[in-house]
Amino acid sequence: MPGKRGRPPTGAISGKASVFTTRIRPDLRAKLDEAAKKSGHSLSQEVEIRLSDSFTEEGRMEDVFGSPENYYLMRIVAASMQDTRIPYKKSDNWRTDPDLFDAVVRVVNNVLEALRPGPPRIRTNKDEVIFEWLVRQIPIAVWQTIQQANPSLPISEGTHAEHVVAKLKRKLGSIVDDALEKARAQMPEEDEWRRRADAALTKDLTEFEASKSKKRVP
Repeated sequence: MPGKRGRPPTGAISGKASVFTTRIRPDLRAKLDEAAKKSGHSLSQEVEIRLSDSFTEEGRMEDVFGSPENYYLMRIVAASMQDTRIPYKKSDNWRTDPDLFDAVVRVVNNVLEALRPGPPRIRTNKDEVIFEWLVRQIPIAVWQTIQQANPSLPISEGTHAEHVVAKLKRKLGSIVDDALEKARAQMPEEDEWRRRADAALTKDLTEFEASKSKKRVP
């Protein structure tokens, strides 16, 4: 037997709607009742709004983190950073204590290593140079994007991603400038990269010829 229909929805989500029934735990029902009372919505409206927001939130996760999975993994990384302590030191700020900073970097690396999809690929010497350039260039691009953001971006303009970057600039302030300066200082000049690439290619060719010689030996 179908249950009695409630009053037609009104307000921000008024209009035709289909009926959906489900079972939920009593404690969750109590929280929904409390939230509906605070917001002035009916229970069904509160449920609909929260379901709708859950899909919107996943979209925001994808905008900022690339995917909801990345978001939750970064939550784990953040929790591991928060939990990192050094027993013989009182400091709890990894950004101002060099020892704690090193510990946090290693902890985060170990957390991510646990997600590694198999053993590291064996790369050529030239591949290693390209790989090293990449892992130095990306942080520069990230910090530069934040530095160039408009912290006063009007709410009616720009994309969600642009607003996220603008908020990062407002919240981090001079940290962004300092990080960008350090990242650039750690990046070798273009001529140095060319020298490294040429030396790596020469080494690859030498190793290749040496391996061929070994195979020809009876």
